[in-house]
Amino acid sequence: MSENFKIPKTLDDPALILFFEADTAVLFVGVIGIFGLISFIGGIVLAYFTAKTYNKLKANGSKGMILQMAYWYFPSGWLSETYPSSIREYVGR
Repeated sequence: MSENFKIPKTLDDPALILFFEADTAVLFVGVIGIFGLISFIGGIVLAYFTAKTYNKLKANGSKGMILQMAYWYFPSGWLSETYPSSIREYVGR
């Protein structure tokens, strides 16, 4: 009763666009789209460093680290209203 089958090891892999993770590729193309209108070479350089920094932040922290940094360092009213700072731990996060 020995059946030959393989257990896939890539179930939790992120979505890819070509060879890049989807979120990094979207960030790269978005920065080029915004700043590429001013200077195409400058937009590519800025997009490269933005994507590189984003990958470092993702690698060093948890999945919610980007949202936590946006909450504490960017002045936005909607994020502060959504997550009040008086609550330190959320159930299910």
